[in-house]
Order: sequence, then structure tokens, then C-alpha cells
Amino acid sequence: MVTRTAGGVVVLERPAELFLHHFQLITNWTPEQMDGPALRAMYREHGTAEGHMGELMAVLDPALSSSPRPKPHYRGEEPVQRSLSGDSFAQNEVLLLRNVLAYDHVHVARVMMEAASDEGWSFADCASAYCASAPGCWSRGGGRR
Repeated sequence: MVTRTAGGVVVLERPAELFLHHFQLITNWTPEQMDGPALRAMYREHGTAEGHMGELMAVLDPALSSSPRPKPHYRGEEPVQRSLSGDSFAQNEVLLLRNVLAYDHVHVARVMMEAASDEGWSFADCASAYCASAPGCWSRGGGRR
């Protein structure tokens, strides 16, 4: 049974255990707005989404732009070629959407490979295998293979 106190402490009672399992969630939701089980489920969903986003960023490694102005130096050297600066928010949106689409493709392939081989596949191994078999697959640095 999961209960929630006004201080944000969530208490999980397990029948076979002597001590209660408790943890604190810092939230703006009042107990009247969201009870303990719903709050815990929402935080678990958030944690799952964070895990997927971390996996996407670690394996696909999109190089997001933080500045709309051209850089005078790149890695300590003057750039050989300079491009006009664009809307960095729009460019980042396109880059993230492209990477999310790639993540979805690799995730579907991973689920299918796990079902076919009866063993777990890491996202990185599956992405490498997927890119090796796909013509014109984008590599980590953004260039075509």
C-alpha cells in the first residue's frame, strides 16, 4: 500500500517487511491533487523518459548549437570556412527531431533483435549493427557512412 503525507513523503508498506520503505518526492502537487500511487507512477514515467533521452544523447550524440553567432575560433584554431549564422533554435529542433526518428528506428530494431535472439542488446551495439547494414546511414559526427 502506498500512502502520501502532506510533507511529500511517500510511504510504501510491504506486508512481509518489518520496516516501512519511504522516500521523499519534492513536488508542487498537494495530496488532494495527486495521491501517493499516482505521484509515484508519474515520477517513474518521468524517469523512464529521462533514461530514453540520456540513451539518445549518449549514443547518437547530436551536436547542438548554443550560439547563433559565428565563432572566431574553433578548438583553438581559426575556422577554415565560415558559414552565415542561422536560427540556432530551429537548427537544434531539426537536429533533435532527426535524432529522435533515428532513435525510434534503432529502438524498433533492438526490440526485434532481442525477440529473435532471446538475448538483450544494448542501444549502442544495436545502433552500430543497424548503421552497418543500412546504406547511407548517418554516423555519430553527422556525416554519411
